Amino acid sequence: MKKNKLAALSLTLILSISMFLPVHAEEKDKVLTLTIEDAVKAGIENSTALKQIQNEIEISKLADNYARFKKDELHDADKAIREGYEKVSQTELIMANRGMTPEQIAAATKSARDSLNSGSQKLGEALITAGGSLSEKLNMASMESLGVDSTGELMTSMTDAQLTVTKSSYEIYKNQIAMLIKKSYYDVLKAEKMLAVKEKAMERGKKQWEFARDSYEAGMKAKDDMLLAEVYYKGTQIEYKKALGDKRNAFIELKKNMNIPAETEIKLKDVLAEKIEPQNLEEGLISGMKNRLEMKKALAEEVIYIANHNYVKRYYDRITFQYAEAELRKEKAVLNFDRTKQEVESSIRQSYETLNTTGEMLETSKEMAEKAKESLEIAEYKYKEGFGSDSSLLKKLDLESSAGTIVEVLAAEENLSQVEAKAVEITYGYNLAKIKYFNDIGKFIY
Repeated sequence: MKKNKLAALSLTLILSISMFLPVHAEEKDKVLTLTIEDAVKAGIENSTALKQIQNEIEISKLADNYARFKKDELHDADKAIREGYEKVSQTELIMANRGMTPEQIAAATKSARDSLNSGSQKLGEALITAGGSLSEKLNMASMESLGVDSTGELMTSMTDAQLTVTKSSYEIYKNQIAMLIKKSYYDVLKAEKMLAVKEKAMERGKKQWEFARDSYEAGMKAKDDMLLAEVYYKGTQIEYKKALGDKRNAFIELKKNMNIPAETEIKLKDVLAEKIEPQNLEEGLISGMKNRLEMKKALAEEVIYIANHNYVKRYYDRITFQYAEAELRKEKAVLNFDRTKQEVESSIRQSYETLNTTGEMLETSKEMAEKAKESLEIAEYKYKEGFGSDSSLLKKLDLESSAGTIVEVLAAEENLSQVEAKAVEITYGYNLAKIKYFNDIGKFIY
C-alpha cells in the first residue's frame, strides 16, 4: 500500500516537472515583437528622468500655492493693521468728546498703538525680506520693498511662470525621450538593412569566387582571377562581420534607451519611410514659435520683468537706482526674447532645408541602385563571354585595360555595394531629418 502511494506521488512530481519545463523554456526563448509606438511607450513609462520632472512639477505647484498663501497673509496683515489704526483713532475721538485730556487718551490707547506699531514694523520687515528674495531671483541688486500689493502680485507671477515652464518641460522632455528612442529604433533598422546589403555583397562575392575557381580548375581562366575573386570575397566577409557587430550594438543601445533588460530578445517592425512627405514651412514656423521650450522660457522671463518694472515704478522715482535697474532688466528680457525668436526661426528653416535635401537625395539613390545593378550584370556577361570593350565605370576608376576581366566584375560589385549602402544611409538620414524637423517646430511625436 505504501509502495503504491509512493509510486503515485513520484508520478505526480514527474508529470508536474515535465509540464513546467516546456512553459519555462518557451517564456525564456520568447521574442518580443515591437512597433515603434510600442518602443516609445515602453521607454517613456520606464523613464526615471520623466519621474524626476514630474517631481519638479509637484514642487513648483507647492511653491505656487505657498506664494499665494503668503500673498493672502500679507494682505490680511496689512488690512488688520489699517483697520486697527482706524479703530484706535475712532476711540481717541470718542474719548476727546467725553472730555478726556490728551495725556489720559494717550495712556488709555498706548498698549493698542504699541501693538499696532510693532505689527506694522514686522510687516515692513517681512516686505523687505520678501523684496530681497524677489530681487535675488530677479537678479536685481537694488530693490528693497514694493509694498503689499505689488510684492504679492510679483510673487505669484513668478511662481505661475515657473509652473508653466516646468509643465511644458515635462511634455517637451517626454518628446525628447520619444525622439531618442525613435532614433535608436531607426539605428537598429539601419543596421539590419546594412547587414542585408553586406550579406548580398558577400553572396555575390562568393558566387564570383566560385565561378573564377571553377573556371581556373577547368583551364578557362587564369589563376590570378581566382585569387583576386577570393580576396574580394574575404573582404566582403569582413564587412559582413562588422555589420553584424554594428547591429548587435544598435540593439543594446535601443534597450538601454527603453530601459529594458539587455538580455530581452526583441524584433522590430520596419517603419523607415522611403517616400518623401512634403512639409509646410509657414505652419512649421508658427508651431515652433508657439511650442518650443526656449520660446516659453523667454516669454515667461519677458512677462516677469515687464511686471516687475510696472510694480517698481509705482514705488520708486525715475531718478532712483531701483527704477533704472528694473528698466534695464526689462529691456534685457525683451532683447533676449527677440534673439531667441530669431534662433528658433533659423533652426526651423535649416531643418526644413535639410529635410528637403535628403528627400531629393532619397529619390536619386533609388535610380543609382538600379543602374549599378545593370552595370554589374553587363560586367558579368562580358567576363563570362570574353568581351573586352571598356565601360564608363572603368574609365572612372582608370581601369580601361581591365575590360572584360575579373577586375571589371569586382569593380562593378564594389560599386553596387557602395550604392546600396549609400541608399540605406540616405533613407536613414531622411527619417532622422524628419524627426529633427518635427522637434524643431515643437510638434510632439508622442
